[in-house]
Amino acid sequence: MQKLTAHGKFPNGLYRVFDKRCYAEDFLFQGRFRLRNLRCYKEIEDKKRQDQSEGHGHYRRPGMVTSVHFSCDSEATKTETKPGYVETHVDFGNPIFIFCCSLLDADQGYLKQQFGSHIVRIHKPRRFAEDISTFLESLPYKFAGGIEGCIVKYNKGRIIQTALGSVDRTRLSYAQKPADFRREKEYRLVSIIGGSPINRFNDDYITVDIGGALDYVELLD
Repeated sequence: MQKLTAHGKFPNGLYRVFDKRCYAEDFLFQGRFRLRNLRCYKEIEDKKRQDQSEGHGHYRRPGMVTSVHFSCDSEATKTETKPGYVETHVDFGNPIFIFCCSLLDADQGYLKQQFGSHIVRIHKPRRFAEDISTFLESLPYKFAGGIEGCIVKYNKGRIIQTALGSVDRTRLSYAQKPADFRREKEYRLVSIIGGSPINRFNDDYITVDIGGALDYVELLD
């Protein structure tokens, strides 16, 4: 059996919003819910949640920029290199499944307006991630590690002054959104499918069944 370990940065608590009470109760009392394929958010029917740029990281970094100027009157060209900002794009080929939450400083009224009337509070996010990771071990799919906890960055297309390592760059493909979504204060629990491309699981959902009540979750409304 593949051993999966939760990793990442975990806050003291999280909100999760459901549009139907029965879904909130299934989550709280049965530990049943879905991880959704990241690609689905490009085409989701709810326009408030749709993001065509999901799965694609984009930022601008300081660097040397080369420009080529073409003359309208001749075949002559002029090449110029000077300091500027380099457009940097990041994509990740593996299927990615996420469970979307919000940080505790998010406005509950706004979350209800956007996502639904029923809010639960997850008091122990790390334990929650560990429980999901343990469940995923029972599935016949290959995973590239256990559940990763990620705070979403709202800097897509913006300037990032600090140099990013390969892991931080890759993370932008599943934990970066445009600034228009910043009021959501989103936090994601992320599962990445591994294995050979021909055998990778890539359905719309992974149904998680932890098999009992989540004693670290509280129904707020």
